[in-house]
Amino acid sequence: MGIQIIERIVHYYGYPVTVNVNVNFNKTLAFPALTVCNQNAFRIITITVLLLLLLLVVVVVVVVVVVVMVQLVVVVVVVVVVVVVVVVVVVVVVVKVAVVVEVVLLLLVVLVAIVVVVVVVVVSPAAVVV
Repeated sequence: MGIQIIERIVHYYGYPVTVNVNVNFNKTLAFPALTVCNQNAFRIITITVLLLLLLLVVVVVVVVVVVVMVQLVVVVVVVVVVVVVVVVVVVVVVVKVAVVVEVVLLLLVVLVAIVVVVVVVVVSPAAVVV
């Protein structure tokens, strides 16, 4: 049942795909290994993950702006560090399978992270002065 749902989702995006689920109990993994027989399906998963990450970064930007207005600079610095770490991890993971769309999304994520840093550096002193 689950496999049919996955296939329908992938077909909905316009990429025909075959999905095989191999359960190997000799492995230490507790979940069955999902073998995708099409590169496009993997790209869909990667793009979806990057879009979710971009959404997370945007939410963090909103939180940072609100927190700066409340003048809690320490919390802002911690949030920025977390965002930078997440972006670095995603870059390291995705670079191996980077295609044009993934690269564009990565650049968007990094750009938003840079905006967060600029907001903290520029707005925080102003908020403290006020």
